[in-house]
Amino acid sequence: MKTKYFITLISLFLMFSSCREESSVQTFPLNDFKQIPVPIINSPEHDSVRARSGSWFSVAIADGKLQIGRDVYEPKLEYSLPEGKLISIDQGEFGGGLYYKPNDTTKRNFFVTIDGKHKTVIANPWDGGLMDEESVLKNYGHPFLIKNGNVRYIFPYQDSISVIEGLAHKSLRTGMIYSLKFKNNNFILANPYYFRDFPIVITIFNNKIYVLTEKSLFVVDKSSRKQVFSNMFWYGLDPNSIAVKDERNIYVGMRGGYAKINFPLKKVAFINA
Repeated sequence: MKTKYFITLISLFLMFSSCREESSVQTFPLNDFKQIPVPIINSPEHDSVRARSGSWFSVAIADGKLQIGRDVYEPKLEYSLPEGKLISIDQGEFGGGLYYKPNDTTKRNFFVTIDGKHKTVIANPWDGGLMDEESVLKNYGHPFLIKNGNVRYIFPYQDSISVIEGLAHKSLRTGMIYSLKFKNNNFILANPYYFRDFPIVITIFNNKIYVLTEKSLFVVDKSSRKQVFSNMFWYGLDPNSIAVKDERNIYVGMRGGYAKINFPLKKVAFINA
């Protein structure tokens, strides 16, 4: 079972990586962009960038080089495990959750352990704020709700699976990451970390998870979780992607251009279209 589980995690990682690093539909030469002073939030310069309807750019690393495009990344809803599939649901203010559809249709309940507290869950597709006959869960029969929350990402990380939740509604901005393991009919959720901001997109480089939020950047690994940038100028500029070239150079795609981050020096530049 351990070998099968490990192979599945590797498959998931390859699927996640290929989905995130796929080539952009449209690319732009780097010399179409030039560095300008970083705009201060709510300044006339910031408002000017924010007003550029349709002028947004994504970043990616292809063959070791920065690539600018207009790639649209959509997280997959399903992630296969040896015994079934995980289903991530994010319907904004209308709810969401982490669900599980076992291959064995005779299963009637599962155990969930969250921070050492145990509970039994039964198949109930209408839990988690999804009281709608047109729910995206209708094609899954009767999945088991593992945890309420707007699930944005599920991906393998080291010896477990990581789950990221997030919600942006009116003035509310929340987000969290936690680890998930499945053993002996029991889902174990542990090591929660709260971002206190809305996570938009992630990437993994050298076993570190880089989490881009509306106005911050977090770095998560096995031993530490920390906010390395806060109250960044990209707040309000619709940041949409993050790419890590190496330990020094990080890029963030957004409206009007992209940010270039010198990570060791904690310096940020805005490269304008």
